[in-house]
Amino acid sequence: MEADLGPEVNPEMAILTNRLPFMDLADICKEYNYSFAAVWRPMRSKTPGKGEVLMCDKMSSHGAFALAMEGVELASGEGVPGRCFAARDVDHCQSIQNASLDPRHEVAQEHGVRGAFAIFRDGAVYEFGGSPPMESAPEEFIAGIGGSTGVASAAKAVQAIVRLGSMAKATKAAKAQ
Repeated sequence: MEADLGPEVNPEMAILTNRLPFMDLADICKEYNYSFAAVWRPMRSKTPGKGEVLMCDKMSSHGAFALAMEGVELASGEGVPGRCFAARDVDHCQSIQNASLDPRHEVAQEHGVRGAFAIFRDGAVYEFGGSPPMESAPEEFIAGIGGSTGVASAAKAVQAIVRLGSMAKATKAAKAQ
């Protein structure tokens, strides 16, 4: 007799867990040929009256460009990470060396960084990039990361889990009868 393993696992449920905080950013950079990975977190600005900004968490980041971001503050909507944070979604830039697209353009030129993309996950912005221009954000990589993009997505995930639990109970009850 086979053991009852419960309802079939929905493959879409696998995307509910944000794996980025547990992934080795240096390994990701090596695998995808990125020169940096920067983790940007919302914090209170060191400048009085400026309010909330994004600051690079250099202890969680990888690469010379990310380390050069120490002390840089990006307002919501500013640069690739700021636009990503404002939209609570993915953003990318073909070349952050373009001054009109990113205030970090000079540092990007110094480090040979052109293309970059950022993804918002669970309150932080994860930015990746390197020397080649980035025509579009890498959808397959992003899909493999999983996670929620914010409160609304987290609420939908909880609702889905509750529905799956109810379905499992109903299936079990039907089998018992």
